[in-house]
Amino acid sequence: MKQRPDSRRTARFRDARLARILAAVLVTGCALAQDVDLAGAWELQGIPAGGWEASVPTGAPWQPATVPAPRWQSEPSAGLQDGDGVWVRRRFHLAADQAGRGAALEWEMVRWGFEAWVNGVALSAVEGWAPGSLDLPPSTLRPGDNEILLKVRGWKRVPRGSSGEVLFPIGSARFSWGNRDAFVDGPIGLDLHDGARVRAALVDGDPLAGTVSVALRGDFPDGAVQVLRVSDGTGRELGTAQGPAASVLTAACPGLPAWTPETPVLCAVEVVLRAADGRELDRRSTAFGARRLTVDGTLRLDGRPLPLLGSNLVHEWLRQDADQRRRFLVEDARAMNVRGFRTHTMPPPAAVAELCDRTGQWLLAEMPATYNGIPTGLDEAGERQWRAAATAMTLAWCERLHNHPSILAWVPINEPPMDASHGLTAWIYDDLIPAVRRASPGRPVISAWGSTDEVDDMHIYAGWWGGHEGQFREICERQVAARVPGRILANTEYIEDISADRVYRWTGTADWGGKIQLRYAAIGAEQTEDMRRLGYTLILPYWFSNWTRSGNWWRADAPTPMFAALRSAMAPATVAWEPVERNQPAGSTLAAVAVLVNDGATASEFRLTVHLQADDPAWSPEALAAPLLAERVVTVAPGERVRVPLQVPLPSDEQELVLIARAGPVMSQRRVRTLLPTSAPSVRVRVIGAPATAIAALRRLGVQALAGIDPSRHTIDADVVVVWEDAVIDATTQAAAGQLNAWLKAGGRMLLMRQRLWADENPWTAFPRLPDGGFMTFTTEADAASTVWRMGEDAALWRGLRPAHLDGWNGLSGAIVREAMVAPWLPGFPPVLQNANGWIPSGTQAVIVEGEALARDWPADHGDARFVSEGKPRTYSHVRGGYALLCTRQAPPVGGYTARARFTSPAMAGRLQAFEHGRMGSSPFRWRLDGGAWREAGTDLTCRRLVRVSTQANVWFGWSELGDIDLTAGEHEIEIVVDQPGHDAAWLLALDALLITPRHSATVLAQSGGGKPVIVDLAVGAGRLTCAQLLLADRLDDTSPAYDRAAVRLFLNMLGR
Repeated sequence: MKQRPDSRRTARFRDARLARILAAVLVTGCALAQDVDLAGAWELQGIPAGGWEASVPTGAPWQPATVPAPRWQSEPSAGLQDGDGVWVRRRFHLAADQAGRGAALEWEMVRWGFEAWVNGVALSAVEGWAPGSLDLPPSTLRPGDNEILLKVRGWKRVPRGSSGEVLFPIGSARFSWGNRDAFVDGPIGLDLHDGARVRAALVDGDPLAGTVSVALRGDFPDGAVQVLRVSDGTGRELGTAQGPAASVLTAACPGLPAWTPETPVLCAVEVVLRAADGRELDRRSTAFGARRLTVDGTLRLDGRPLPLLGSNLVHEWLRQDADQRRRFLVEDARAMNVRGFRTHTMPPPAAVAELCDRTGQWLLAEMPATYNGIPTGLDEAGERQWRAAATAMTLAWCERLHNHPSILAWVPINEPPMDASHGLTAWIYDDLIPAVRRASPGRPVISAWGSTDEVDDMHIYAGWWGGHEGQFREICERQVAARVPGRILANTEYIEDISADRVYRWTGTADWGGKIQLRYAAIGAEQTEDMRRLGYTLILPYWFSNWTRSGNWWRADAPTPMFAALRSAMAPATVAWEPVERNQPAGSTLAAVAVLVNDGATASEFRLTVHLQADDPAWSPEALAAPLLAERVVTVAPGERVRVPLQVPLPSDEQELVLIARAGPVMSQRRVRTLLPTSAPSVRVRVIGAPATAIAALRRLGVQALAGIDPSRHTIDADVVVVWEDAVIDATTQAAAGQLNAWLKAGGRMLLMRQRLWADENPWTAFPRLPDGGFMTFTTEADAASTVWRMGEDAALWRGLRPAHLDGWNGLSGAIVREAMVAPWLPGFPPVLQNANGWIPSGTQAVIVEGEALARDWPADHGDARFVSEGKPRTYSHVRGGYALLCTRQAPPVGGYTARARFTSPAMAGRLQAFEHGRMGSSPFRWRLDGGAWREAGTDLTCRRLVRVSTQANVWFGWSELGDIDLTAGEHEIEIVVDQPGHDAAWLLALDALLITPRHSATVLAQSGGGKPVIVDLAVGAGRLTCAQLLLADRLDDTSPAYDRAAVRLFLNMLGR
């Protein structure tokens, strides 16, 4: 550099600067003018941490770099990860006539904002990372050599508000999994003009009307006119028009070809801007595709229904070259019947949109206003700045991408939180969405996981992240029933990835092998088929890259099972089973309904065949080995669904099978099991709290069922007492509580079948009693699940039941559990609950020592604040919220940091637990009771049942079991010492409370798919009490649609143990 550029300091966002942002981010239409293309060889130099305010370095060497380069800061060799940003420069040559013209610097994306100099002349600083342009002052350019210098912000230098949130939308970078690299991507160049510039030409072609309309964007002198010429892909002129530059000009274009996914024909418009005296000021050429999109309860392309079966992208294009993009977005996508993508958290670059224009793939362009349900946490002023930036950036991208026919819809926002803080809802629906419609009309606007005038969108993860399997279908059916006339139904995000909790939920194991992959694919296929049957218009599972060839190779025709499953489920013409009950009587005939779906443009003839076999064909017609059980030939009109009732004979023995409906290359498959009847045990059963219909159903099962308890008798004349439903216990039965207690303690067996126990004021709480004489009470928490997994080896309980029998149940949408038990007498579970009003003991003997009650000798280095790690190398920054007792880098005195608390307790054989921040981030500590031996709590201690305690930070607390203690009645003292640092040489301890509860000899026999206890045994004297949180009642009634022989077998086993 011969000349030092003006030194500029870019301050944080302020209201005064919003006008600058709005002006800088509004940019061109389909293509940048690029009279001077600046892409190619540049030089770069990293800005070290703390060096943002320094001037251009003069002594350090510059490294060669390529622009555009969406990956430079992620390359380890560049050494740029820990700095404040990047200097990049380029020299370019101009002829004399070029240097004498007006000019503007245009770019598509520069993250995370930049300052620019051309020949040492400072341009305006840009914050944000949308497309934009900056006018160069007159005489900035010169004939011969010129130089452009950019100072690109790194992640550490983005402007932030008081909450730490960035003051403009950043998409996925809000989250730990997101991309935070700084880079220059897409075209960058100089647009030359002669006194006035066409910033953008927005083109809308209507093949049905045979017209092309053009709206120019820019600042035009009085009397300026535009002259436009429309041509087809061969250069043949289709029409011309001339009119005022500031007006929307329409040209009649007879024979205007339509752009469709099947025939992606592109046309061209050339616009010449002329002064009132006829002088040419500027010209711009752009490609476009002519098509008409409308929504009238149906999404239509040129009047024809247009369902979109697609998937999601998360800016994978940043890691792909042109060949990789085409293979990924076109070849792999078409092989899986994916015909479009939602670009989650970031709009597509023009290069991606151009590829989709040429190949007929659709795009839903999502902007980076990514909430994911989490508020920004900004104050009112900060929120106002963030929204102004979000609007400006969104409008810039809409303008930049408007002419791309592959852009099916705008998605300006993703998953806004429900709390509507600082008028959020009003801003979205009164400001943002109307602004998008004005800036780029002619497309639907979608609020991802929300509603607009055109689209009701859902992100349905029920039955996936949690809950029972049928919840997904239940929510879809409710959405269909509540559908607003005129809108289309969409689910633009579902399925997601596999995680450890889902592996256990679906398989009862920690095995990530082939079984979980097939189950994952089966659930994805079933959910997709449900939406196809119900008539959803936009179906986009999340996300595509998990299922393609990127590191996957499962089978020659499909890299993953999900690829094969969705290829079938998303075919334009496909077949889908209506819900099929899993557990069927052996030797019966299964009544099932296959639905033929035709979302193609023409009628389709289906040859439907039905098969039943033991081996999973995994959506491969070549794997069908079983004989054909039924065959139908049905013609289905476009856009129609046809139900085909079928009768399927089942084998007479017990088997685990796959029911398959095939129609050519597509298949729908469901798991079914055949079960023989189970003989009832020879035990006499007293049933209390049950209606007469339930008693009759048990008797039909062969159970010797007697109704109720007679308190006048001196003994209980039964081998087992079953509490069917506590809510209907009558007063006569309640009077027998003492009698039942004595009977149970003397060796009786009792089965508690329902979720609720009795309120404290109910005298029935006198029964049953725990071994120590306390009341046997417990609370419940929501835990919907379709699976129950066995714990330990209890041969009598699980007789005749394989793991497959415990996965998916008849009726109730497959839910076998709605609630799980929470009780102090359960091993490994918390003894109390907590709400906004404090602790709720679930046992009368719980002793609670609040963390705030600990007398501490350490300094309040950071008050009651917690810090989290961020960046490389790790540093700590403050996060508001009082949940840390110790939070310091100051080394402790000799002996460590010490805390003590005194408490009073009854005599108790107890268990000490701590409700604390996850152990991995905390320091190890020692504790002792009443001056006894020290005991260790290391960082490897398991913290169970984690709950998120902060919506502003990713902070999770859970229960750590510190050990068993024996207490005498009276006063005690607990002492805690922290004498070792935790992560990154920091002393961290976040104890919300210490809790002591009685130890009990309960045994968990079964857990829900959510890993929570649902069948528990508890010894009471010589007797045994079994609690079963299972939805069995309807499934035991052979007159109920939910009748289930697996449920019957489990219940009878519980009686006969």
